[in-house]
This record gives sequence, C-alpha cells and structure tokens, in this order.
Amino acid sequence: MKLLILGGTVFLGYHLAQSALRFGHEVTLFTRGITNPEILPEAEKLRGDRDGNLSALKGRRWDAVVDTSAYVPRIVKQSAERLADCVEHYTFVSSISVYRDFSKPGVHEGDPVGELDDPASENVRKHYGELKALCERQLEELMPGRALNVRSGLIVGPQDPTDRFAFWPIRIRKGGRVLAPGRPEARLQFIDVRDLSDWIIRMAEAKTAGTFNAVGPAEPLTMRRLLEACAWVTGGDPELVWVGDEFLHSRGASPWDEIPLWFPVHAGLESFTHYMNISVEKALAAGLTFRTLEDTIAAALEWCDARPPVPGRSMGLDPDKEARWLAEWDELG
Repeated sequence: MKLLILGGTVFLGYHLAQSALRFGHEVTLFTRGITNPEILPEAEKLRGDRDGNLSALKGRRWDAVVDTSAYVPRIVKQSAERLADCVEHYTFVSSISVYRDFSKPGVHEGDPVGELDDPASENVRKHYGELKALCERQLEELMPGRALNVRSGLIVGPQDPTDRFAFWPIRIRKGGRVLAPGRPEARLQFIDVRDLSDWIIRMAEAKTAGTFNAVGPAEPLTMRRLLEACAWVTGGDPELVWVGDEFLHSRGASPWDEIPLWFPVHAGLESFTHYMNISVEKALAAGLTFRTLEDTIAAALEWCDARPPVPGRSMGLDPDKEARWLAEWDELG
C-alpha cells in the first residue's frame, strides 16, 4: 500500500509511519519541514502547508491517506478536495470530545455531537470537540463511503509531548506520600499510541469506512489500578493518600493539566461524569487490541528518561502544593 500521512514527524504521526513501514508499506510524509525534518529517512518527504500550499500533492496518487493534523473544517476541505481523486481511502483522526454529553456511561458512535452556534468559528481552544465534529462532516460530504473517522481518546506512550500520562509513573517512582486524586475506583481510559497506530494502518489496508471510538483498555481500568501498576513497574514504594474531589475542587485544583487523568465528580461538571467511560465495542469488533498497561507505563517512562530536559515543562502537580494540600487534608481527619 502507498500511504500518505499528513503530519508524521511527531507522536501519533511518527508512530503511524513506523507502523506502516514495519508492515511493508510505502510511506510519504507531507509536512512543513519544521519539526524533526530528518526523522524517518525510510519515508518520502513532501514539503508544504495544510493551509493553502498543497501543491506538492499535485499529480500524485496513493492508496490511502491518514490525516493527523487538521482541527478546523476549512483545512479538511482543502485536503479532501485536493486528494479526492488521488486516494481511495481517507482516515481522519478525530476525538471523543466531539460528543455533546458524557453524563451517562457508554457513549457510542451514534450519540449526538456538539454543535457550534457560529459554524465559522475557528477557535480550537474553545471549541475543539465541535470543530472536530464539523471536520468529520466535511470529510463525509467530500468523500462519502471512503472516509474513516477515528474518535480517539487520550493518546499516551513513548514520544507523548504532554506528560499527561507519564507524570504518574515519574511521581510514583519518587515514592513518599503521593496525593492520589478523587476516588480509587474512578474509571480511566486512554490508548497507547502504538496500539492506535497499528489499528489505523490495518483499517486503512482494509479500506474500512465509518466512525469508530478508539480508546482503551478493553476491560475497565481504575485510578487505583494505574497507580499500583506504576509502583510495580518502577519499583517505587509510595504511600497513596486518596484526597476527595470536593476538597481538591475547593482548593482550585485544575483537572487534567495540574492533576493528570483526574476528572472530579462535583456540581457543574455533570456533563463530563463519564468522559472516561466510552463504548469501544465497535472498534474491538473491528480488531482493535491493546498491549498491557505495564508495557505502556514502561515505554512512556523509558522515553521520558532518555529525552533531553525540556525547559518550561510544567505538567502535573507542583511538589510544594502537593505537600501543602496533603497537610490540609490530614488536618481534616
């Protein structure tokens, strides 16, 4: 298979290229040539810009394209119009954030998606999910029956630039008293970038169309299980102190960034109660598989340990704040 990847030098795009090359496919990367331009020497490199400079794609043909880097429908429209007669199959990496409501468990592909009051808006920070939904719709209009929309959950693993997952094995390895957020049995969902990449390539090979949630694992996972697995993999000996949602909310704790993987249950966030309890049955039936949690933890930690220090990286709870909140929690008995 001749595969075009829009992106391909960072995180998911990189792992997609690696998967495709490992499966014996010919890979072309279309990028601006700014980030990691020398990576993946086995792949062909085309230079351009998603926004208005797609000339490098003219006159070329591929069996399939995977779009990892579009966030607004205007950009999807440009690419799909250019590639409609040049590729047989188009995979768009979307997000579970498209859904309107997570107040009930088991959100599935047929549930309503968010809508924009102003469809012309391109404010990705404010309307990320709604814009991804519009991207999907735009693609379906231009390539009906040939489009695969992959609604991914949180993507984790080696080369993740955010540390939204790696924070926990790094923190658990340090040991001592660890602020464990919320409820021990709170559900978690995420997917290893390597599992997602392998599955997307297999779906492109089969030219599968439609919409699929892509998040894991196959069996329920809890915050307690994650932290205990981090301790097992790292050899850390932490004392987990479970601090309640209401307490953390009252202290202004920020979910996701300040306390990774924490979604509090309290008034005002009811519509996100089951954000990490999405149905993945359709993707499982289509062959999505998962490596072990311990494998993902070890790979993420190995990559973090090997990379150079990143100035200004601030993901996760500040140690001084963690100690202060633990002391205040102790005082409450």
